[in-house]
Amino acid sequence: MAFLSRSKGFNPDKFEKELKKITTDLSKTERRIKELKKNGSSNKWMVTTSLVVLYLSFVTYIYFIQKTHVVTKQLIHIGVCPVLIFILHRTIGGTYSYFIRRSELKLERVKDLHSLKMEELKEATNFHKTNELLSRFSNGEDLEELQKQADEINAKKQEYLNIINKGGKLPNANSENSSKVVDSVLGWVIGQDELSSETRYALICTNCYQHNGLAPPGTQPKFVKYICPKCGVTNGEEKPEEKKPIEPLKEIEEALKTTSNETK
Repeated sequence: MAFLSRSKGFNPDKFEKELKKITTDLSKTERRIKELKKNGSSNKWMVTTSLVVLYLSFVTYIYFIQKTHVVTKQLIHIGVCPVLIFILHRTIGGTYSYFIRRSELKLERVKDLHSLKMEELKEATNFHKTNELLSRFSNGEDLEELQKQADEINAKKQEYLNIINKGGKLPNANSENSSKVVDSVLGWVIGQDELSSETRYALICTNCYQHNGLAPPGTQPKFVKYICPKCGVTNGEEKPEEKKPIEPLKEIEEALKTTSNETK
């Protein structure tokens, strides 16, 4: 965190210690809440179950083993014990609930303190300004200028085609370089062709899904034939034959020759 030392009034070492202490308290409090909930539930039912078993054993002893008339004192014990068991059950549950609530309140305070520290860190590193710039460009709010450049590209391309059709001179080298720069901007805005020379796809085996490197630039992976080294299955399809496109320079030369013959 040495880079934060430039911020006015910001001590990175002190801030790091405070943030570390807050994070430790946050983790300890969360663990304590989980332990209290787990132990409270298990202890409450364990104690209650044990007392109920003892009570039933006592009643069984009085009626079936001792086989004597039940006196008033024994009746009192039999009637009071369930009430005491219920009170103890609620007392154990209430005690654990009290400590859980205290821990949850402490957790909220620590979380608030942690949030304040994070805000302080963001202010010190000018985080908000950086995030604003990232959001603006990622959400497309400031792409208006790039769209204007894209419109200029289309206009220049149309002008270029008109010159070729009329048999005029081709644009100079500076214009071509400018067009390339703008084309790259347009490619960034609207995305590049999936079969461009800069695009490469992963070769995934259709049988075992093993990754087998990348397809050649500008080639779809389904037309790359290879044998998977893991499972031995042959992947890839036969690429359909395509008509060879006429080279742009030949089209330009033919258009210029036709225009020259008509002029003569």
